[in-house]
Amino acid sequence: MAISKRGNYENPRKSPWNFEKYDSDLERRMMDRLERDPHVAKWMKRHGVTIPWIDGQKHQRRYVPDFLVQYEDGRKAVSRSKTPVGLIPTTCSASAKLASAKLRKCDASNAR
Repeated sequence: MAISKRGNYENPRKSPWNFEKYDSDLERRMMDRLERDPHVAKWMKRHGVTIPWIDGQKHQRRYVPDFLVQYEDGRKAVSRSKTPVGLIPTTCSASAKLASAKLRKCDASNAR
C-alpha cells in the first residue's frame, strides 16, 4: 500500500521539467526507477494526457496515467505506479497518439 507522502522530485535528468510532483512514496520510488533505468530515454508526470472511458453504468470517466515514458528503442507507454508490480503499460491507440504528440513537444522544448 502506498504511503501518502507528497513532495517535489528535484532536478530529474530524464524529464523536461526541473521538478516533478509526487503524491506518494510509491510514485517517488517509481521516479527513482525511471531515472536509473538505462532503457528509459525520457519520462514525465506532468504530461496532460487524459484517457476517456465509459464505466459499467454508461458514465463517462477520465483516467490520468501517472507517467508518460519513452524508451531508448522508441517505444512509448503510459504507466501507473499504484501497484507493487511496477510499471504497467496501458495499450490504447488514442492514448499512444496523444503520448507521441506530448513527447514530440517535449523534444522541441528541450532542443532550445
